[in-house]
This record gives sequence, C-alpha cells and structure tokens, in this order.
Amino acid sequence: MKPDRKEELLTRWLDDVLTGEERAEMEPLLKEHPEWEREREEFLQMRATLRAEIPAEEEPPYPDFFNAHLERLVRERRGAVAPSGDERPGFWATLRWWLAPAAAGAMLLAFLAGMQIRDPGSEGPPLAANIMPAVYTYTPVASVKATTMEDASLGGTVIVLDGLEAIPDSVDLFQTAGYSPRDRSVFISTDRTF
Repeated sequence: MKPDRKEELLTRWLDDVLTGEERAEMEPLLKEHPEWEREREEFLQMRATLRAEIPAEEEPPYPDFFNAHLERLVRERRGAVAPSGDERPGFWATLRWWLAPAAAGAMLLAFLAGMQIRDPGSEGPPLAANIMPAVYTYTPVASVKATTMEDASLGGTVIVLDGLEAIPDSVDLFQTAGYSPRDRSVFISTDRTF
C-alpha cells in the first residue's frame, strides 16, 4: 500500500467515515497494529470532550466593532487599487517624486557651502578651522583660567592665562620652557620662581 493511501485511510478511520471498501483495506493494517484501536478510542473521547466544552460557533464579542473594522479594511483595500491609465496623479503625488531628491541636494549644497566660509580678506583655511579648540588646557591653580586660540594661517597657537601675575621682561622663557613636537605641547618649569 502506498504511504499516501495509508495516510488517507488512517485519517478517514480516525474520523469514523470509512466506506465498506475502505474498511476492507484497513483491516490488514489494524491486524498489524492492534494498539491503534486503543489510540483511536482515546482520540474519539478527546474530540467528544472538546466539542462539548468549546462551542462550534460563537458571536464575536463586539459584532458592531468587528463589522466596522472589516468594512474599513475592505474600503482601504479597494482604495489601494492602482489607478487606471486614463486617471492622472494629483499635484501632491507628482510633487512627492521630485521634492525629496531636490531637498537632499539642497542640504548637501548648504553643508558644502558652510564648510567653505572664509574670513573676509583672509587667504587662510575656512573659518570653521579657526574656531575649533587647538588643545586641552589644564591649570593647577583654580583661580587661573586658560584659553587657547589657534591661528591656522600663521601656524601657531596662543594661550591666554587670566589670573596670573605678569612675568617680568627679564625672564627668558626659552630657558625655562620646553616643547614636545610629538604631543604638540609646551612645558614650563616650576622650579624657578619669579
């Protein structure tokens, strides 16, 4: 017996809808597997219990809401049908197709223009490079405030220290300070007092 035919017979036997010819085909299978009778009885009992406990048909809890929801879905689906060839798209539908690329292009141009703003009369780099902080400054004295300014056109950085006493002109800073090209930092010796 083919596996498909065997499966069909078993299903019809479980549902108790075998014809006389099918019952004759099923007899040899039942003799081979006597345990199937017991399993079938358990299945039929479970099916009867389920049918007794669960109603076959039940009204939806809110039929008006359910029907309104179905009607809305049908209307939306009908509205989603593609327009026929003789209908022209509206103004806003046409606008949508070219407005998004145009807006993206305008934003790109604005960004590039903003990056190219230069100080009037200056041949140096864009103004944005001049306002970026050059270094991080730290002062061990809380009353001293350090501000750094980098001038890219001159290739230098100015550090303004507010709150320090003036350094006398007699002090040679080159003898008391050091420079690290790797870190781009200046070290000032604190061993010498003014």
